[in-house]
Amino acid sequence: MAGKRLLIVDDEPSMARLMKTHLERDGHTVTTMSSSLEVLAAIDGGARFDVYVLDIQMQRGEPHGLSLAKMLEHRHPAAVCIFVTGDPGMASHGEFRGRTVLGKPIDFDALRRAVVGTK
Repeated sequence: MAGKRLLIVDDEPSMARLMKTHLERDGHTVTTMSSSLEVLAAIDGGARFDVYVLDIQMQRGEPHGLSLAKMLEHRHPAAVCIFVTGDPGMASHGEFRGRTVLGKPIDFDALRRAVVGTK
């Protein structure tokens, strides 16, 4: 199976690098970005990814992960988003129903399974 094109969006560069390292070991092509606005500019400029791994809580003044996911899904209805968060209670919020939400510190095996399980 060929690797997927992944975009990791996290405002903590060290966390993004860790996720990238683990996912590249599985043969995926991984790009990281630290800003929701950077992501939207790249997507509007033609960048395409198979899976988006989005930090839920982004830096002040930036769209948070769920808002970014909705914008991505509006632009590309087939967009697949996986969420990561340092707030363990976020997964229980109704707006994340039916979505994959992983807590930090990241369980990298769970992240790998989530990526592989996407269409």
